[in-house]
Amino acid sequence: NQPEDEGYRSLAAGNLSTCALTQRSNRVLCWGGNARGQLGLGNRVDRVEPHLLESPIGASLLSAGGQHACALTNGSVYCWGRNDLGQLGLGEAGERLLVDGAVQGPGGREIADIVNLKAKNHVTCAQEEQGGALYCWGANGDQQLGTDVTSFFDQAQTVAFEADHYAVGGYHVCYSVGTRRVMCMGRNEAGQVHPDGDHAILARQVPNVPAVDERIRQLHAGGGFSCVTTDEDNLRCWGANDHGQLGLGGDVSSTEEPGPAVTGFESVYQVAVGFDHACALDRNRILRCWGRNDRRQLGLGNDVGDHLTDPEQGVVNFED
Repeated sequence: NQPEDEGYRSLAAGNLSTCALTQRSNRVLCWGGNARGQLGLGNRVDRVEPHLLESPIGASLLSAGGQHACALTNGSVYCWGRNDLGQLGLGEAGERLLVDGAVQGPGGREIADIVNLKAKNHVTCAQEEQGGALYCWGANGDQQLGTDVTSFFDQAQTVAFEADHYAVGGYHVCYSVGTRRVMCMGRNEAGQVHPDGDHAILARQVPNVPAVDERIRQLHAGGGFSCVTTDEDNLRCWGANDHGQLGLGGDVSSTEEPGPAVTGFESVYQVAVGFDHACALDRNRILRCWGRNDRRQLGLGNDVGDHLTDPEQGVVNFED
């Protein structure tokens, strides 16, 4: 069921499943848990090996949420799997075990000219182009889509008419406008959205992001924290820190505004954020991880406890 002699060009991992995009034919393969049809194979049978989806064909990008997945194909977005909260953007709820049409936008029209997409938990967002419109759909119980009108949206909503970068967290969404302004919305129990209030129903600007004389290069969002990487190769985070996920090397439970740059890095090159932990590569290709470690998600062996607050101690070593 796997194309012969083909490598993979990209991966997307959900809570219990993984999908991959083939290098040459741009076909999608998925494996793992399938209780909500997130493998897109027309059934709910778990798979221990990669299985080829009938569609979409010609995909260029994948992203996976908790129990759904989406693919970008010729400017349109196709999703499959869990759909009780409108995760698939098809205009109605109900799981789809196979791809069943493209994501719909306001008024039921298909959103087109999409260039990237990101999914996490029960939300997916997609962008027309850098600096263009940002669409999101799915769960809205924490107002993470910027309104308190309904508990979920089963069609893509225009979250921002202009966005340069964006990040989808567990229960919040952030995007940047230009190089000096970050807007966030959604659950805010740890200040991951804004220093004021429990929720930010409409997008509110995060104060003091980025630091003076820095410009935004990328945004990242975890379960209860948010981060920005800057043109100075610094990583700055704010929000929940109960597991040390802000990388500040201390035991402060949370910070409502970005503090100092994450410790241990001369220059941050690439960042991946989990629910309560994070990992980053520096320009020397040294990988460091920090934050929650109760399932040994930091890859540091058994010498580290259930959390690590100091990235300087979080160097991941690979055995030959």
